[in-house]
Amino acid sequence: MDRALYSHSAYDPRETPAVYHNTDAIVLRAIVRGRLSVADLATTSLRIGAFGAKTASSKRLAVRISATDIAEGLIANKDDPAELADWASFMVAAIEHFVFEDDRTASTDRLIAGIWELAFGANLSEPTLRVAKLTCEALHAA
Repeated sequence: MDRALYSHSAYDPRETPAVYHNTDAIVLRAIVRGRLSVADLATTSLRIGAFGAKTASSKRLAVRISATDIAEGLIANKDDPAELADWASFMVAAIEHFVFEDDRTASTDRLIAGIWELAFGANLSEPTLRVAKLTCEALHAA
């Protein structure tokens, strides 16, 4: 993981416009879905460090995500091991800011377990990738 991605010491929260908080949620959801790179985290007020994620705002940032969002992000990043590792590390560090839209299922738990494994250096397992693909297919079939 490139620690430089998570070092944003020049950020000054007093310069943050009120609308920035909503922008944070939009960018975070796009990163979860794999539509933006973890490097795009620099455009938000969220800072990832060794002890988790913090926002510059005193308001709690809660981003609504679903198992499908996670599955899309995993699939979008699967072909780039470095990006996948950064994405998984981001997911683990920022988990406190996510609110799940859907009920936790065995599939959701498998995806979360797979992300945890990836964040700590494991390779993407075939069962995790299979669950991600099935989760996305279920959405498109509905």
